Amino acid sequence: MPWVLGVVLVGGVAAVPGVGAVRSWRRRRAGTVETACAEARDRLRRNGIAVTPAMTVREMADAAPVVSGALLALAQAVDAGLWSGAGVDARRHAWEAVRALRTGLRRLPWRVRVWAAFRW
Repeated sequence: MPWVLGVVLVGGVAAVPGVGAVRSWRRRRAGTVETACAEARDRLRRNGIAVTPAMTVREMADAAPVVSGALLALAQAVDAGLWSGAGVDARRHAWEAVRALRTGLRRLPWRVRVWAAFRW
């Protein structure tokens, strides 16, 4: 019977990063500018950077200087995709910015990155 408790414990610990990975995968599949913003916001929160749902992408860049370049690129994609009306491929640019954000967050200390995997 103790093995059941062990399986439940290990499964519970593994479920949190699994849920985050599934959510990220779904957002990438949707591939919209809005889901790119949501992914960036969640990544920042999981890494301990204080961002709120009311913040614009540029405000998030001010709150996260370690990845401000990627967030400013995302802000440009948001502006182009949502407000310009021009025929630009803002989705591609937005998700390139999210990839740059993920790369920038890898510069954080390893303890922060490990803890981020287990944050909801």
